[in-house]
Amino acid sequence: MPESSRHMALVQRAAAYLLDRFPVDDGHLIFIDAPDTRRGDRPPSFEGYIPDVFLTDVPTRFNAIGEAKTMSDLENEHTDAQLDAFLRHLRIRTGILVVAVPWIAERSARTMVGASVRRTQATSVETVILTDRAPCR
Repeated sequence: MPESSRHMALVQRAAAYLLDRFPVDDGHLIFIDAPDTRRGDRPPSFEGYIPDVFLTDVPTRFNAIGEAKTMSDLENEHTDAQLDAFLRHLRIRTGILVVAVPWIAERSARTMVGASVRRTQATSVETVILTDRAPCR
């Protein structure tokens, strides 16, 4: 499976998880950054970083950010900066950060997210690591 297909499968995994927990029928809106998504329907930017998935309620009291990372784009400074920006946003709101990774990268993802939580002092933010092998719930 090409890299972009792997990434999009992980994006869909994060979106499915969030929609399972926070259905659109309950007043939630979801925005997914995909190649065919119209510009106005993409997730908002946080400190210059656009997440793969953004879910919010109406009126806005809750935010969820989903980010998909393949093996080749997980452990780098860009990902650290993204996670920090997303957690800083979620720290001031009720929210959740979901990171979807290949099963083999689960340990690395947990380490990176944990370090980002400590750097940003976002200990009140729920974080979830999803893999491409485990069921959504």
